[in-house]
Amino acid sequence: YEKGTSAAQIVIKENQRNKKSKQRNSESEKSTEKQLNESNLNKFLDFSLPENLEKIYLLQVLDAICGSVDRHANNYILQTDAKGKILSLKAIDNDMSFGESMIPLVTADDFEKFCSSKKLLNGSMYCTPVYENAFPCISKTIYNKVMNIKPKDLANALRGHITDRELEMAITRLHALQEYFEKLNNGEIKKVYDLKDRNEKKEFISDTIKKAEEIKNANIEKNIQITSRF
Repeated sequence: YEKGTSAAQIVIKENQRNKKSKQRNSESEKSTEKQLNESNLNKFLDFSLPENLEKIYLLQVLDAICGSVDRHANNYILQTDAKGKILSLKAIDNDMSFGESMIPLVTADDFEKFCSSKKLLNGSMYCTPVYENAFPCISKTIYNKVMNIKPKDLANALRGHITDRELEMAITRLHALQEYFEKLNNGEIKKVYDLKDRNEKKEFISDTIKKAEEIKNANIEKNIQITSRF
């Protein structure tokens, strides 16, 4: 310091210097953390996060109502952050939707009957989601959203974009999904969970993962391809 600088001035300048140094270190740490996070984007999906499961369930609701028969691992775009939280989930390649013959499939028996009545297309069986597999449980938020959909609102949104017969089948699938959700809500074992409740949140995650494992093992045993639908 220059000659004649007071002790008070030295303290002030030292404080300013330390402050700038801490600011530079903080900015450097944030930059490093940002680079680390960006390098870890889309690396994995955390299935212990209920908000992630809700987004996946919502996609399956869309497929169930629209009669989408071609949802698989290459027909949606998933983006996650460094912690495995879903940032966005977009359905793509939806041209195999709204088929006139795509009846709602509630149980495994419905699926077996459907398969026995249809021919394989390019070695594959195309069908809509099987409800008891796609929805072993649901959140209260999804339940309310689906139950509040009115057939006339669905018709107004779709009329002019699909044929009358396709619209009729979409409404049929909506009714079937609402009836199934009502059973989840009023059955002997309630499967509509309020995710604001800690215990119900745990049950929601547990039921979902348990069903996924059951389906995975069943598919392996039957030697069939595992898809996101089942």
